[in-house]
Amino acid sequence: MNHPFLYLEFYGSHAELGHFLGQTFRSEISRRVKKLKILPVDPYIQAAQKAFPEILVEAQSMAQAARVSFADFFLLNCSELSHCTTVFTHLDNQPVVAHNEDSGSDGETSDDLYILKAKIGNTTILGLHYKHQLIGTSVSINNWGLVQCIDNLHPHSQIGVPRNFVARAVLECRSLAQAKQLLSQTPHASGYNHFLIQDDELLNIAVSPQYQEVEQSSGNHFVHTNHFLTPRGLAQEIYQSQESIDRYQKASRLAKDHMTQVETLALLTVCQDSTLARALLFPTQGKILIQNPSSPDPTFTPYFLELG
Repeated sequence: MNHPFLYLEFYGSHAELGHFLGQTFRSEISRRVKKLKILPVDPYIQAAQKAFPEILVEAQSMAQAARVSFADFFLLNCSELSHCTTVFTHLDNQPVVAHNEDSGSDGETSDDLYILKAKIGNTTILGLHYKHQLIGTSVSINNWGLVQCIDNLHPHSQIGVPRNFVARAVLECRSLAQAKQLLSQTPHASGYNHFLIQDDELLNIAVSPQYQEVEQSSGNHFVHTNHFLTPRGLAQEIYQSQESIDRYQKASRLAKDHMTQVETLALLTVCQDSTLARALLFPTQGKILIQNPSSPDPTFTPYFLELG
């Protein structure tokens, strides 16, 4: 099989996963760390330790294997990521999530992405990730059939758990209810939009430290880009990108409850903005189709995991 991005498989503990990824992507992590502006992180580390100790161990092991300081790697997981467009619809009566992973202000390229299938304990995770970050900040599905797609937001921040740690922790959840509880109980430093699907159920939670914008539905299409959608949510933002609004309006005009694959891919093409990758995720089938648009052979490659 010709993979659109580097493909890895892993089996082991949180600490072993961190060591494996830190060692594998040592040069990429070191290169990113050198660009960082040093800021105090101790209060944020303490918040992450209290909320998700096993994820902190994973991050510590990743930093150690990459031969960078933990403070630097932690700060790397507090930085802004790419902007994206995500749509929930149906293909052939099967629920599907369509996602554009677009480059952001940190100058990401397709070389920064990789595909990982990892089994940690009773949970297997399959998804697209960034080499210099904890897993979970792009698109993933776990063996419980829970899909998570991350869309960047720009809320006001405070001391709390950095959003990359939160996104990583959600990948361990077995249900939408468990993910919702995790997001509601975590003291957030900032926030992402967590686009969550299980079976035919949608749970979209746009997170800020002071407010969570929640949308739940069953069987209906839904669109999200990189801004809050309600007046109260908009009040949480440092700024709202006009480019995000434009993509949201384009996608909303084209999205329907039921679409063909041609229509879905056309929507992603219309909404692209420095797109690094495209993905179609099928929660009831444990399947992801992933495309690298810049590849000489930009076909969608299928990846699978066993559900249950």
